[in-house]
Amino acid sequence: MEHLILLEDWAVVMAISALLILLCHKLRLPTVFGYIIAGMIIGPYTPPHLLVTDTSSINIFTDLGIILLLFSLCLDFSLKKIYRLGIKIVLAALFKTLFMIGIGFATGLAFGWSRMDSIFLGAILSISSTAIVAKILIDSRKSREQTSVVMIGILVVEDFFAILIITMLSSLASHTALTP
Repeated sequence: MEHLILLEDWAVVMAISALLILLCHKLRLPTVFGYIIAGMIIGPYTPPHLLVTDTSSINIFTDLGIILLLFSLCLDFSLKKIYRLGIKIVLAALFKTLFMIGIGFATGLAFGWSRMDSIFLGAILSISSTAIVAKILIDSRKSREQTSVVMIGILVVEDFFAILIITMLSSLASHTALTP
C-alpha cells in the first residue's frame, strides 16, 4: 500500500510541475520558476489540503533532483575557467558576502532583533543559490559566455564562504546557548 501512496504523490508532483513548467515556457520564463512555484503549491505548508501525503519520500526525490542538478552544473562549467579568473572572483565574492552580512546585520538591529539574530539574518542574505542561477543560465543557453563563467565562479567561491559561515555560526550559536 505504501508503494501506491508514493506513486500517487509522485503523480501529483509530476502533474503540477509539468503544468507550471509549460506555463513558464509559454510566458518565456526560466523553467526553474515553475519548479519553485510547484514546490510552494505542493509543499506541506500550503493550505487548505496537503497534496502530498508522504513528504519524507518526496524529500528524498527532491534531494536527488538537487544532486543531479548540481552534477549537471559541474558538467557544464569548468573549474579551469574559474581558476583562471583567480583573485578577482575571490575578492568579488568576499566583498558581496561581507556587504550582505552587513546589510542583514544592520536590518536586524533596526528591527530590534538581538545581535545573534541579526548576524544570522546577514548570513542568510549573504548566501546565493548557485544551483538556481546555473539552471537559469543553462536553460537560456548562456552558460558558456564569459560573464556567466565569472558569475558562476563568484557563486562557487561564495559557496565555500557559506560553508565557513555555517560552521562559524553553528559553533557560535552552540557556545552562546551554553553561556548563561
